[in-house]
Amino acid sequence: AHPIHADRTTFTGRAFLTGEVSHVPDILDDSEFNFAAAAQLGEFRAGLAVPLLRDGRVEGAFSLARPEPGPFSSRQIEVVKTFADQAVIAIENARLFEEVQARTKELTRSLADLSAAQERLIQSEKLASLGQLTAGIAHEIKNPLNFVNNFAALSRELIEELNPLIAGTSAEGKV
Repeated sequence: AHPIHADRTTFTGRAFLTGEVSHVPDILDDSEFNFAAAAQLGEFRAGLAVPLLRDGRVEGAFSLARPEPGPFSSRQIEVVKTFADQAVIAIENARLFEEVQARTKELTRSLADLSAAQERLIQSEKLASLGQLTAGIAHEIKNPLNFVNNFAALSRELIEELNPLIAGTSAEGKV
């Protein structure tokens, strides 16, 4: 209901707008602050916003507020800056982890596709080997059959040539 915009009307908006720490010791003394409803609801008077910077861009902001007015100490500001830097690293690590997860899924799918293709290739090679073996066996079977066929044809020719001679021979073996 009350979005914070990147402008000067809130200390968080200033951090988004400038990319720098925004420190407001007392919002009642800040002429630019114009988000009184939030101050009343949150019951705060002092505010600190530290931008979350990655590659020069503001990715978010840490905003702290307290009910009593007064500046945050330099030690408090440094702790929040350090926490913001660590948060940016954690956000980047989460992004990188998601990229690695997505790439791992993609590689897993590719590996499954390659495995299936390899299996198909192995089956094709087996079928090709079986075809060559069958052709070799058929060739080896065909050679003896050709020999038998040739021998039978030659025998038939010889019988046909010998039939007239056999018919002319007497039972006693004379010609």
